[in-house]
Amino acid sequence: AFVISFSVLGILLRPAIKFEVKSTLLLSSGENAGGLLSIASQFGLGSKEGITFDKFKSIASSKLVQHKVFLQEGEIAGKKDFIANHFLDHLNLRKEYLSKSLATVDFSINSLKRDTVLRYLMNFLEPCFNISESASGLVELKIEIEDGELGIILNNAIRSQAIQIIEQGLLSKDLRTKRVLKLR
Repeated sequence: AFVISFSVLGILLRPAIKFEVKSTLLLSSGENAGGLLSIASQFGLGSKEGITFDKFKSIASSKLVQHKVFLQEGEIAGKKDFIANHFLDHLNLRKEYLSKSLATVDFSINSLKRDTVLRYLMNFLEPCFNISESASGLVELKIEIEDGELGIILNNAIRSQAIQIIEQGLLSKDLRTKRVLKLR
């Protein structure tokens, strides 16, 4: 009886298992860097100074990226849905924290309710991820969460959204510069 009750107590009090999903990125820095930004620079696009760790971190951790991530679709356990809905379900926020009208928000419709829930979700996402720079200059994007599938989806979405925003910013900056030069 003692062993059974001690085993049950151990099962009830065990810490939650967290999965760590990590992406490692080599940012383009300078003319000798590789990747898409290097190819773009051959055609007169891109930036000679490259992308710094601080630029990447500020973009990847921005509210804009998080907003776009939550509105992407992902598939977990065969269920395809908005990442926001998967995150709400994962944290059981519908039952515990959200009012009835906010718990049933439709993320496909741009509305004040949707934006309220997204801002609320961002508060729960921020402690789950970390962006750091290794001694060798590599950028590590880490998600630590109990649901490994959700961690992979979040990591991939944050990484891809940040890179997309950086590439769009560099491209639009260079196109504006080229237009100004043509006008002179």
